[in-house]
Amino acid sequence: MGLSFLGPPGVDRLGASSVTRRGIRAANSRPLAAVIPGDTVAEGFVVTGLVNFFGIYQNLIISRILLSWFPALQRQPILQPIYTVCDPFLNVFRGVIPPIFGLDLSPIIAITLLQAFQGASAALGATLPTDEES
Repeated sequence: MGLSFLGPPGVDRLGASSVTRRGIRAANSRPLAAVIPGDTVAEGFVVTGLVNFFGIYQNLIISRILLSWFPALQRQPILQPIYTVCDPFLNVFRGVIPPIFGLDLSPIIAITLLQAFQGASAALGATLPTDEES
């Protein structure tokens, strides 16, 4: 069973567009119809795994934010894995945006980026509609 090309109407297998929706000929447009071949176990495994990973990591970041309200808990050995996993990712944003009035905005940017990655990973296995579905 081979892979079928799931591109938009008017685009051949090599990505050369005959005529786009606006009537303009595009010489080298190569749409990404599906990054992972559709309707396979691998697709479901990879996409679901990525979505779950980003969701779990986002929850770890939120727990790290809540733990920052209790500075005495930073010395607890049972909580060290949360700090070890979350702080390197948050430090990337802390170096870019300094605290404003003592308020650290890096978790807001980190969570927004994680949500964008989660949404993008959910779209990895999406296929474009074919002519029959339009």
